[in-house]
Amino acid sequence: MAIILLAVFLILFLIEYRLQKNFVSPVSLLLLSFIMGFFFISINTVKWGVHLNLTFVIYIFSAVAAFALGAFIVETLGRKTGPGMQSEEGGAFLRNKGIPKLHEKYPALILLIISAVCVAVYYAIIFKRIGLSGGIETVLVRANKELNRHSSSFLMHQMIEIVIAIGKINVLELFLLKYLGAGKDRIKKYSLIFLQLVFTAMGAVLSADRNIILRFFIYTMCLWIFFEVGTRKESLHKVNLKIFARAAVCVVLFALLFFALGKMRRATSDFSRMMGIYGGGGLYNFNLHLLKEPEYSYGKSTFLLLDNTLQFFGIPGNTGASESIVVDEFITYKMPSGFIYSANIYSAMRPYADDFGLIGVIVFSGFLGVFFELLYVLAKRYRFGFMWAFYALTIYPVVYFTVAEQFFRRLHLGIVYELGWFLAFYLLIFVFKREEPDYGRKHEYEKSIA
Repeated sequence: MAIILLAVFLILFLIEYRLQKNFVSPVSLLLLSFIMGFFFISINTVKWGVHLNLTFVIYIFSAVAAFALGAFIVETLGRKTGPGMQSEEGGAFLRNKGIPKLHEKYPALILLIISAVCVAVYYAIIFKRIGLSGGIETVLVRANKELNRHSSSFLMHQMIEIVIAIGKINVLELFLLKYLGAGKDRIKKYSLIFLQLVFTAMGAVLSADRNIILRFFIYTMCLWIFFEVGTRKESLHKVNLKIFARAAVCVVLFALLFFALGKMRRATSDFSRMMGIYGGGGLYNFNLHLLKEPEYSYGKSTFLLLDNTLQFFGIPGNTGASESIVVDEFITYKMPSGFIYSANIYSAMRPYADDFGLIGVIVFSGFLGVFFELLYVLAKRYRFGFMWAFYALTIYPVVYFTVAEQFFRRLHLGIVYELGWFLAFYLLIFVFKREEPDYGRKHEYEKSIA
């Protein structure tokens, strides 16, 4: 069954590719997420003793159909009512005119200094808690345990958010330099940007959340694909083949890095087990979860983090408790082969199903399709600037769809800080102090990505 579903989603992806001719549309990314999930379920069929029930099949196709329908409605309305892809509407904040013509005095050194100070403060607070004895692996393990036991303080959280936001701004600047011309001091700018990205990595590695690194990777890949297609000089087909080959290599390398970070924290899983659990465990756990008798919670699961945030500010929530459990329970069982399966990820569909059953999966998936397709339409319309970056910054819930819910369950102060710092630096650097120097290299832009 898993292999059949894998083949079906591969066919659906090829159809979507023929229509959209890109890899970063919301529907394409959703289908790639399902392809990843069923690929790892297929190769672990014997080890996990896989049996997929009919209810599960109905739920997943309902989710995909609702998402695709929402996206189709927005795309259709966008074609009928939207301005041309080179629109100058929306002011300097959105429009692409002037955005590629970044000022010569990009504050790379200032951003580097800010990052260095933030990382130093973050490390100082951590080391004050856990001490400095032991090697790097020991320090990382102790830091991970400390942050899991006691959450980061407000100051620590802001330090890491500032560094990550600057890192993402620098990635955008890096692509603008590479694809649109570098102007003066090209080597100096590259050096300062890469050095700042080292500080970004230092902050992310010491944090207890590998999702920070994964979201950064998704952001970088999406932005890179936008620039590759938006400045292409070859046929779109050739460019996409090149993108697919390079992206595959990048994904493999990132998976190895993700595994290495886990090992530095003394994770016990080997590489194949880790990839299986993270890649296919979400879908398979959801399949197992549907075998239980449903007890609908009517919003308590989907809006759990939003509810907790409201309670933090003294606003009565929906859970009826002062504090809610955020981490889902583990599913653990031992196969006849001796393999022990244990994971607590259930795909994005679990909270929707827990709250409202199949109707919840259809409604919430359809909403996500509408929301992200709207961002995608704006990204195609306003190129090379804020909308490309914002789309790349926020699209990760679609990539995560078969792993865990990352849209409604991130409606808390953390997402406000993450987007707020990025927006603040973007405005300061690319909008309020914009000048228009001559980079010395021009591009005749072909058709926008479609």
